[in-house]
Amino acid sequence: MNKLRVIDLNTMDYPSAMEFMRTTRDEVERGEDDTLLLVEHGTVITIGVDGDEAGLVDRGYIDRHGIPVIRTDRGGESVVHNAGQLVAYPVMKVQKGTLDMVGAVTGAIMDVIADYSLRPETGSEPGVWVAGQKLGFVGMKIERGVSLHGVAINVSNDLGPFRAIKTCGIENEKVTSLTLATKKLIAVDDVKRRFVSRFSRRLGYLPDRFILREGNG
Repeated sequence: MNKLRVIDLNTMDYPSAMEFMRTTRDEVERGEDDTLLLVEHGTVITIGVDGDEAGLVDRGYIDRHGIPVIRTDRGGESVVHNAGQLVAYPVMKVQKGTLDMVGAVTGAIMDVIADYSLRPETGSEPGVWVAGQKLGFVGMKIERGVSLHGVAINVSNDLGPFRAIKTCGIENEKVTSLTLATKKLIAVDDVKRRFVSRFSRRLGYLPDRFILREGNG
């Protein structure tokens, strides 16, 4: 099995996490072990390369709540990140194509959801649903032979901001969280542990080093 370095960034704002992700990409390129970054972001709306500001359907809500809107180079359209949502960025050398990577990380999300006695579903677009409501999000990119960006799992986050966007380009897309779907308060730390395990199993990694870094917002 290949070794996997896992870095828990705790809570970190989106621009700082992107800078850290790219620094990690440089390290992996130079021979560092493939790395899985785990993080929670403060509330932010990101727009991927397939989206535009037409996906912001309630500018009033966004402005009233002071939610930053950031264009990013990942795949996909608009999505919300906020506290209580687990975001995972696999930064690893990719031997196969993007679709193989997306399929593997989607499978890891489904494994985690199934751990909570829920039935995960996939559709024509990337992501994972439970009972027709989107719970897991996937938006990735391969650059210089290394994967960037990744996945998000709604755990116990406020879903209100999702109503202000066309989530993943779909108007009135219904979203849920593990806490809502199970009717039990689920901790992000529990989902982190499960995701590392399921991700490693799906992609043939041995988690070798666990590093906890203090975030910055």
